[in-house]
Amino acid sequence: MSNPKNPPKPLLPYEIDISFHPQVSSISNVTATAPASMPFYYASFVAVWVYWLTDLENVERHFEQGDFKPYVFNDGGKDKALVAINFQTYTSHAGMALGTVNEVEFNICSYPTSDQHRVPMGLSVKEFMMGIDQTKRIGLFRIHVPADNTIAVAAGRGFFGEPKFFAKFWYMIPSLNLQSQKVWDIYIYDKNATGVVGASKPPASKANLIFHLTVPEINVMPEWANTSPLALYTYVDGIPNGSHWQMLLPTENYCPLSDEMCAGVTMEAGDSPEENMAADIRALIGDNPAVGIQIFRSSPACIEGAAYDVR
Repeated sequence: MSNPKNPPKPLLPYEIDISFHPQVSSISNVTATAPASMPFYYASFVAVWVYWLTDLENVERHFEQGDFKPYVFNDGGKDKALVAINFQTYTSHAGMALGTVNEVEFNICSYPTSDQHRVPMGLSVKEFMMGIDQTKRIGLFRIHVPADNTIAVAAGRGFFGEPKFFAKFWYMIPSLNLQSQKVWDIYIYDKNATGVVGASKPPASKANLIFHLTVPEINVMPEWANTSPLALYTYVDGIPNGSHWQMLLPTENYCPLSDEMCAGVTMEAGDSPEENMAADIRALIGDNPAVGIQIFRSSPACIEGAAYDVR
């Protein structure tokens, strides 16, 4: 029996008109567009999350409106907040359109103040990463979201109020089609950077660099976990909102990190002033050691083998 004092959370009204990137056929010269809608289905998705603990006072200014609170983790007797950098590369289909997006979410682990009485307190970082919170109130509050697709930027802002902005990406990451690549090597530049897209190596100048993240080759077995649904929080037109992100396979979890793995994770903030993201990386992460890594790889849809001689 439903509790009349606890009605379902209302969905936000969507009154935005966003179209996916059109694709032009070289044969018929026909342009096809498809309207955006929710839910959004990913055709493929690869991502890495890196987590750091930081002092609670470092994140306080991001919660001044009072609708969300940072989740408090105990680290050796000291209360800490947890921040995450999540790099993701994904594709989507819509009619003749094929969307490709590279994106980063800079998050703070948090929960809605209105649900405080339901939130399980006292979880460790590992327990959070392993999806132990079955209330799914503990989630990630987005403070910066650079992406290299202007439609993804518009959709993120329109549907969720994400602090999303256009940026340029250079990266080399492990994948099934390039198994010799063992390290996650990720550079994010602001929109004014030149010589990024299609370059054989990243630009050396830090003037337009937002950050450079490396995650080392991992040679230990992960702990597998179902982290879905993952709650994500932002504001839409001043309205605090949450959404649930369903990853349809387990994530690889590494926590705690060995000394070798911890030393291999590097985060360098650049000199770009774009959206103050580099400054927030310095303030929230600084020289703190990483405390956890998560990896998700969607399954291949199909596999084609090499050609062979049938004579």
